[in-house]
Amino acid sequence: QLIYRTPDLQKCAPDSILAAVIQAGSLGLDLSPSLGEAYLIPRWNSKAGVTECQFQPGYQGLAKLARQAGGINYLQARPVYHEDQFDLVYDPDLRLSHTPKIGDRGKVDYVYAVRKLATGEHLIEVMTTAEIEGIRNRSKSGQSGPWVTDWLEMAKKTVLKRLVKSLPRSTELAAAIDADNADYEFT
Repeated sequence: QLIYRTPDLQKCAPDSILAAVIQAGSLGLDLSPSLGEAYLIPRWNSKAGVTECQFQPGYQGLAKLARQAGGINYLQARPVYHEDQFDLVYDPDLRLSHTPKIGDRGKVDYVYAVRKLATGEHLIEVMTTAEIEGIRNRSKSGQSGPWVTDWLEMAKKTVLKRLVKSLPRSTELAAAIDADNADYEFT
């Protein structure tokens, strides 16, 4: 069904589609776009001279795998718009206050992620739009695909990914992060 909805997937080498579907299934992530857990992304491989299908976890997929790793009571990423009221204090209690404005909120200034463990310990990660754009610019698909069509979801995934680095990782979460890192060019 996904192959028919995404015409560029029809250009992909069949074995790469199978490998990407198996990877999503092995992590327990659903490929339904409405769930946002995982995606099949067609990418041109200039070395092989073919279009290949690559698995990419979504924001909801990373959150799901982090929760499944255990001990997390709360895990959420949210945007902060220019007109919102936002205060963050980095003290031992890591206090955050975010009050969204009703109506026109302006442009996104920050995206943050919060996690709270069952023990009561919590951690907050905040990224500016400029920091997120810097990561987008290193992405092989930064000028197409979900970075263009679903920027906010990609921004939430980016800050969540940074936050989960501090969590105890399951094998599945580590594999999903590794798969997502394949989309970025590290220099």
